[in-house]
Amino acid sequence: MRGEHVRRLAFERCSGADDLPDGIELIGRYYSREATFLPRHVHENAFEICYIHQGVMRYRLDDRQADIGPGEVHLCRPGEWHAGINNRLEPCLLYWFEVIPERLLNSGDCLEFFKGNPVGKFFLGGEWFRDATEEILAEYIDKPVDWQASMHHLVCRLLIRLYRVWKEGKKDLAVPSYSAPVRQVINAMLGHVRNSATLPELLEAGGLCRSTIHERFRRETGYSPNDYWLRLRVDLAAEMLLDRNFSITEVAYRLNFSSSQYFSTVFKKITGYSPHYWRRHFQYRMK
Repeated sequence: MRGEHVRRLAFERCSGADDLPDGIELIGRYYSREATFLPRHVHENAFEICYIHQGVMRYRLDDRQADIGPGEVHLCRPGEWHAGINNRLEPCLLYWFEVIPERLLNSGDCLEFFKGNPVGKFFLGGEWFRDATEEILAEYIDKPVDWQASMHHLVCRLLIRLYRVWKEGKKDLAVPSYSAPVRQVINAMLGHVRNSATLPELLEAGGLCRSTIHERFRRETGYSPNDYWLRLRVDLAAEMLLDRNFSITEVAYRLNFSSSQYFSTVFKKITGYSPHYWRRHFQYRMK
């Protein structure tokens, strides 16, 4: 990360901030003027709450994707896989938390909302979210008298206001819903990304003639079936390349690319990086 291009201020338990109040796993602010690395990941116990102040985050959640713009909040539940599209975080200014609500809230509708495991919620937040996060960050950095109690109170207040904003339904930005045939094809792709299924075989899962499913798939997802299938395999390849146990040739073979040369061409076209560069420059970030 170089100079003013990328600035990241984050405090999290896994990086040694073990004095955070119970129930707060991470709090941070992130700013970048260039695309950076955001691989597929999951939080086993914590909710991730992300507010975009500037720019657009292109986000993938399992088999769904959405663009989150300025003023919008994304709520990701525990166990929900998510990443940037093509493992990239686009230039943006964002604020984010990882919290365990049942350790912060004793009772009430807000706690029940989180316990109900809302799936990939997107809705309008507002500058109040940025201001609230900056106030919480200041408490942690300055550590005035009783800062932990104050920080706990401020985070609870933010969660309750977030729940109220969602309940009022000012704007619900649900992830685009796919028709049953398209979803069936996507599910087939996800289920066979590691084996030798062919694209025509996968398209049969949609139950429509080939020309119809091609047209509908492109209209609903923004990609042709072939492009979508390639991107799923490249997403998985990007993860596998971070494991030195797999050679680049083996990654290509396991994901059924016709050759390592073709795999390298496709990988660079989609991610902007060669497999060798990806492995060399991004592997350390997974440690």
